[in-house]
Amino acid sequence: MHQVEILAILLAVVGAVGVVADQFRAPLPIMLIFSGVLISLVPYVPPMHLDPEVVFFIVLPPLLYMDSFQTPWKKLRDVGDLISMQAVGLVIATIFGVAAAIRLVVPQMPWAVALALGAIVSPTDAVAVSAMARGTHIPRRTMDIIKGESLVNDATGLVGFQYAVAAAVTGTFSLVNASETFLYLSIGGVAVGLVLGGVLSKIRTDLSHRPAEIIASLLSPFVVYLAAEHLNVSGILAVVTAGLFLGMRSPKMLSSPARVQAMANWETITYILNGLTFLLIGLQVRPIMEKVLTTPSMHLFLCSLVVIVSLFLIRFVWTFATVLLFKTFTGHGAPDFKHLFIFSWCGMRGVVSLAAALSLPFKLQDGQPLPFRDLLIFITIVVIAFSLFVQGGTLPALLRRFGFSNEDDNSDEVERKIRLKLSREALRALDEEATRSGIDRTDPIFQEVINSYVLTATSNMQARDAEQTELAQKLEGIAIKSQRDLLIRLREHHDVDEAVFQSLQRELDLADIQRLPTERRS
Repeated sequence: MHQVEILAILLAVVGAVGVVADQFRAPLPIMLIFSGVLISLVPYVPPMHLDPEVVFFIVLPPLLYMDSFQTPWKKLRDVGDLISMQAVGLVIATIFGVAAAIRLVVPQMPWAVALALGAIVSPTDAVAVSAMARGTHIPRRTMDIIKGESLVNDATGLVGFQYAVAAAVTGTFSLVNASETFLYLSIGGVAVGLVLGGVLSKIRTDLSHRPAEIIASLLSPFVVYLAAEHLNVSGILAVVTAGLFLGMRSPKMLSSPARVQAMANWETITYILNGLTFLLIGLQVRPIMEKVLTTPSMHLFLCSLVVIVSLFLIRFVWTFATVLLFKTFTGHGAPDFKHLFIFSWCGMRGVVSLAAALSLPFKLQDGQPLPFRDLLIFITIVVIAFSLFVQGGTLPALLRRFGFSNEDDNSDEVERKIRLKLSREALRALDEEATRSGIDRTDPIFQEVINSYVLTATSNMQARDAEQTELAQKLEGIAIKSQRDLLIRLREHHDVDEAVFQSLQRELDLADIQRLPTERRS
């Protein structure tokens, strides 16, 4: 089966499963994994294989770029000390800890291959955490650290993975050389990301053609990744760095229409890529099981169990120990037990681990098969499935058990206050412009513009109760629907130009989105 046909089928499945998952409020990752397994078990369905290099290039750069682009630099900086300990120190400890653990049960596995496994399962996945915690509440600061850790440890783990694979393929490994190479790849990747981030920021700021702006946005992660790889530095770190830089510059970089359209495009792209990777986890079950059938099932179980247990122990011990040391040496207050436990429990694996596992080369430099490749992919799939089904499946119950709720979340009140400030600032600027330019304040156009800000600016900003909010949303929805129905009728009778129709429809769409609660706008 051709690659294009495979992708078309997978896209259709992701869309269909997404509809079902949304209808039943079920965790999408688990639904996609189940769907992949079921498809792979259907008789006469050929195994679906995608080129590992294509998977690695197409999946990771855009996902990492968008994660970093949407991560506020200030939040990352505020929890930077904790993120550094987790995303660098914990990843390195995990790589070597998992490698040592797997060699206890598979002593003939080369160290480079064992380290590659450790690097594959070391990065955590904040997307999986968010998907599995749907409908519950993870404390804001805890979630900030989880996201920041996931963003940085992706880069750390994949840099380690790239070096471990290179060592496995060439047959040479040196800890000193590995450390030097790690520093070179890391520093070089950050430097390339900053330089290209600055260049792309300049180009995208100067663009005034919306399609070109969108194209530049979509190409940015691939341009940065390819440039870094050609310069033999970390493309992953380059993409993360450029994403952070461009995200910080984005308010001044894109026009409003281009930004709305670009974010909508990226939302769809990341949804598709995440969906494809979770689906691929299930699709790999049958082919991988067929390849490891010669290995005793008890041995497979033992290998998977050792890796899972080692991941748990390393993460829990490292998290509690480093936070205690951090508190001792800095004198800052440390999170309590329940926050640390939830943070440790949220070390789920997902997209990045699968993409890295599937990108393992088939052959060594001398043409021999890469030893234990199928076993590594099998263990990775088991680890991901375990983290989603067991850790993710029990996360909502744990959050309720520890008493975490939305009661301490004042984001709605903060948003209302900011809207109030923005409206008052708009009134001040309009009044100032009227004085400076001699605009008649009784002019109907001036009144029309200024009245749109008066209601919000003079509101006491009291929060509505649930019943009032529901009524307001219902009335706004009725008003918007009536306008939309009329606009459609005008179009059907050819009483409105298509360009005008599209413009007015977009305004109604944005108004419809705005009336919804924050959590339902995505």
